[in-house]
Amino acid sequence: MVANAYRWLLRHGWLFLLIFALAYEANRQWQLRPVMDFQFSESSYIPAPPGGVGSLTFTMAKTRDPCRLRPDTLHLIMEDNVGNGFRINQHSGAQTGAPVGTLERTIDFEVPRFATPGDATVAVAGQFSCSRALILERTPAFPFEVLDGQ
Repeated sequence: MVANAYRWLLRHGWLFLLIFALAYEANRQWQLRPVMDFQFSESSYIPAPPGGVGSLTFTMAKTRDPCRLRPDTLHLIMEDNVGNGFRINQHSGAQTGAPVGTLERTIDFEVPRFATPGDATVAVAGQFSCSRALILERTPAFPFEVLDGQ
């Protein structure tokens, strides 16, 4: 009887492994689905010279709960008109537990001192902690203007 069960397991065990692998991957994909939807995002900004304080206001839609923003991972990524990239740490009081729905956020930040005056873009990147997964989200690049500081 044990020999028959052993033979059956050797013959059909691959099916159990396949089902387990498919279930594991489906659960992983479900856990890693996006938290934010930026499809209809709008933005406005208050320009600033290098070293000055600029502001970015943007809308987004939170589609998933319970997910909490990890504020220690929140960064602004600015690219100036000559292609220089700057990663800006900011601590503007971002809410960690926002409700599902449309959200509007305003972030004040210091424009990097070496940013070239002219058109630029600013994106916001951060991590969300959702039950057993950490999900990296990044907004589209919103327009911004670096003023001439002279």
